[in-house]
Amino acid sequence: MQEKNKENVKHGEGEIQNILGSKLSIFGLTDIEAKIVRKLTKSGSMGVSRISRETNIPHTTIHSALRRLGKQGLVRRLSRGYFSVWAVTQAEEIQKRLDRAVHSIGSDVSRERLEKKLDIGIPETEEFLTIKGAHAMLKVYQWYFINHRNDRISNIQTTHSLETIYKKLDAESVAQLNDLVKENRIEIDIVFADGIKSFYQYVAVQNKRIAKSMEEKATSVYLIPDLFMDFNAEVIVSHDLAFVANWEDETLILIKNHDFVRLLQNLCAFLKHTGTLFNQKVFLQHLIEERGEL
Repeated sequence: MQEKNKENVKHGEGEIQNILGSKLSIFGLTDIEAKIVRKLTKSGSMGVSRISRETNIPHTTIHSALRRLGKQGLVRRLSRGYFSVWAVTQAEEIQKRLDRAVHSIGSDVSRERLEKKLDIGIPETEEFLTIKGAHAMLKVYQWYFINHRNDRISNIQTTHSLETIYKKLDAESVAQLNDLVKENRIEIDIVFADGIKSFYQYVAVQNKRIAKSMEEKATSVYLIPDLFMDFNAEVIVSHDLAFVANWEDETLILIKNHDFVRLLQNLCAFLKHTGTLFNQKVFLQHLIEERGEL
């Protein structure tokens, strides 16, 4: 009986490591970074030499990975006499970030199971899929960002569309979407209308949580005249997938058709080329400083 209990414990630990491994993709970690975090989680604090010995990862690669993980707050360096070891940061903090990243989806973020949870089941042969309802649309955004980590994507967003999103979603949900973009190391090229400046001044900075999450995204913003942005929809496009979302009608069209994705990519590129580069981060920082009460 005792041997059986030991086997159960060992099996349970293996399951925990498997689950942790799947969840780590939320942070946008590379395979090597995830492997190091799993090793530190399982074995406790370790020096670089031991990590290298037990993972077969070269020392120089481990040093670089630990620096990146440290910047994300996932590991910390501890002094042990004449040498240093590395340890995972508080499990509670990691769990909090995981919970925020998978808000309303759950802990299983593999593409196949995400689609099952979303009940959108995108068949390989389905090139256009219509999603209805604000709750389902929010999940598609989350699914999209989680499954495009380390990607560069383009976004056409009108002021009207952004205003509608803020009416349909609570502030925390909007901030969590921004957090997903940041944590999955997604870079976004956004085409906005000039009117976005006024929107930021009277809406975005009313909530410090939203303002900070917007400021911290890796974003390049290009402004074009309001005259050409008088519709209530937004477009998000990556190398393989795009969607058009109308929050007023609560309708989202997911697009896998190669020609349509390419068309939207070229449209985004053209608008960026004709637009004026806008330093959104500095603009938001000034607004936050001016409104110290936030």
